[in-house]
Formats: sequence, structure tokens, C-alpha cells
Amino acid sequence: MPFLIGMQASNQLFIESLFPLIFICVVPLFLFQIASHIFQAIGDYEADKEEKITTFVVRYGKEKSAKIAVLFSSLSLVIPIVYGVLNFTVTKEIMYWYLLILLIFLPLVIYLIKLSANPTSINIERLMSTSRRFTPILLLAIYMFVLVLRVYLP
Repeated sequence: MPFLIGMQASNQLFIESLFPLIFICVVPLFLFQIASHIFQAIGDYEADKEEKITTFVVRYGKEKSAKIAVLFSSLSLVIPIVYGVLNFTVTKEIMYWYLLILLIFLPLVIYLIKLSANPTSINIERLMSTSRRFTPILLLAIYMFVLVLRVYLP
């Protein structure tokens, strides 16, 4: 979902105000990317620890890392709503659509957050399995959603 802001807002960026709008669009994506990387590192925890590779997860532990990743991924979902409440130009046109898509995928999001918050080997495997199954479908749905928004919104 954080990608929606960047994809929809890319045609609204103006030269005189380029930096603030790009920064606003990139924050949710940045947080989402950090969370994704931490989740991937949690899956590699045992191998990294055995090889004495100092990653964030090896240094701070799986549980604390999982909590931070869940926080960042949750923030990446909530920040666009905050942008809409603050009536930022980049989100004004897509806020209702964003909330609709978020509500549709909310059960999946809650399931993934529950798995991520408790980083046992079984939960990490379930998380990876769910990700492999649903990511192509989710990305296709988001891509189609953005296309529809591009056609119907000026």
C-alpha cells in the first residue's frame, strides 16, 4: 500500500516544491522497506549468527527486531492515513480508495502482523509461505488499482 502514494503522486510533483513532496511520498515506502529487510534478516538469523555476521537481528535479537519491524510496517500503513487527515495534496485524491483497499486486506495484514510479532521458526516459515503465495496477487491487485485511479482521477 505505501507504493500507492508514490505511484499516484508522481504526476503531481512540481519543480519548485520537489523535495517536500518526494520526501512525503518516500517515508512510508522507506519504513516498509526497512521492515521487509528486518523480516528477511529474521529468517536468516541462525545462518548469520553461525557465520558471525553482525546484522541488526543478530545484534538485538529476533524478538526485539520483530517488534521494530512490525512497528515500521504498521507505520507505513498508517502514515498515508495521517497524510489524508492532514489533507496533503499528494493523498487527497486517493484517500478513500486507500482506506477501501486497506480494509479489504486488513485480515491478511493482521494475520501477518501476528506471525511477525512472534518470530518462531514455524511462524517465520508461515510468513514466508504466505508471502510467496500472496505477493504476486497483491502486487497485481495494487497495479490494477493504480491503473484504475490513473484513468478515473485527473
